[in-house]
Amino acid sequence: MRSWGILKTSLCCQPPLTLISKSLARRFNSTNSSIFLDSNQWSTCSHPSIFQSQNASVNSHVCNFKNFFKEAADCAALSIDGFKTYKAFNEASALCGRFDQEYHSFDDICRNCSQAVLKARDSLMKQNGNKTEKEVCGIAVVTALASQTSLAVVDDFYGCLRSLDVHDNISFGLPDSVFQTLLGIVLASMALMFVIMLVKYVMRKKQQANKSAQLHTKEIPTAWSGLYSFSKAEIEHAIYFSGEKQCLGRGSAGEVYKGILPSGQVVAIKQISNRNNADSFTREVEGLSRIRHPNLVCLFGCCTEDGKDCVLPWEKRVKILRDCALAIRFLHHFIDGCIVHRDIKAKDVNLGRRPLTDFEDPRLKGNLNTVDFESILQIAVLCVAKSSKGRPTIDVVFGEMDKAWQNTLADMRAKKEMKLFTSTQPLDVKVI
Repeated sequence: MRSWGILKTSLCCQPPLTLISKSLARRFNSTNSSIFLDSNQWSTCSHPSIFQSQNASVNSHVCNFKNFFKEAADCAALSIDGFKTYKAFNEASALCGRFDQEYHSFDDICRNCSQAVLKARDSLMKQNGNKTEKEVCGIAVVTALASQTSLAVVDDFYGCLRSLDVHDNISFGLPDSVFQTLLGIVLASMALMFVIMLVKYVMRKKQQANKSAQLHTKEIPTAWSGLYSFSKAEIEHAIYFSGEKQCLGRGSAGEVYKGILPSGQVVAIKQISNRNNADSFTREVEGLSRIRHPNLVCLFGCCTEDGKDCVLPWEKRVKILRDCALAIRFLHHFIDGCIVHRDIKAKDVNLGRRPLTDFEDPRLKGNLNTVDFESILQIAVLCVAKSSKGRPTIDVVFGEMDKAWQNTLADMRAKKEMKLFTSTQPLDVKVI
């Protein structure tokens, strides 16, 4: 590695390098002599105390400290006054002495200081200085700056210099060309193995998807992730809650049955007939899954596994018609654009000259409002007219349904009041 971006050494030698620089800085600050010792004095330091706690392989020669004497370069013989004659050194001294200033961030101070150190080193070197002179002058500048730095921030100064460290590529002692070749072979092998594993993974996923499609699995597409996936057993248990099916209605796509979930929730279960393809089922689920309205059925979930009449009173029928009209009006005026149901139609609705009683459900036994019934039939005939010019808008349809519902509510209140009145009247008993 290149410690502080200056000296070619090893990681184990960095602590002794810092200790030597600090010791020379204290000596330099007290004696005002040259930054380094002379060669004779430095040669007696081949086994100084600074290496006693280190590994036996760590010494001045291994760590490249052998040129730390004043005869090694002109900059190594400079005194503090000599350093101060260089403008770059004075700038570095000012920048590196700011570590105790709270209004400057450490990163900014360290970045400016480390750049100034390298600039000061280059200014002390001769124009054609060699590698040894570059290393010696770099250590000399760091040591001289440390001698001018207060003891409170000297550790911050040396810690900042670590940002200049340049670590060599790890080659495990092999020549660079051999190491690069082996590294390339290893990386290429890993890339090939990754590609093979990726291809196998994709093929396995594709096979699983094909198998799932063939077996009609109950997985819900990701677009329907908010829906519950019912099993066939759950659907049958909900439909046969009372022992037999209760059909709520039939359409072109299939039948609708009443069901009760284990939680007690009453639901409508639509069974798509076999003649409809998967696209019809998908379109209906996707459409219902994104619509929410108080008078529209909320879609709880669906079932992709393979796998009758009731009499409604007149009041409930009018309520259903009114709520359906309200729901359709909501779809026609949907904020994101008009949504057309495309499956609402009346089969064989043609009044002609036939009497009104021909269209009454005999199971009602005459319990209906004939005026509202006739109005509803007339609206039904207009809705299935061949020409769009004669068809009423959904607002007109809802208005008629709501009017019939209000009349029905009035009839229900009148019947309730009459029943209450008759139950409270005393019996008129005449004795003859």
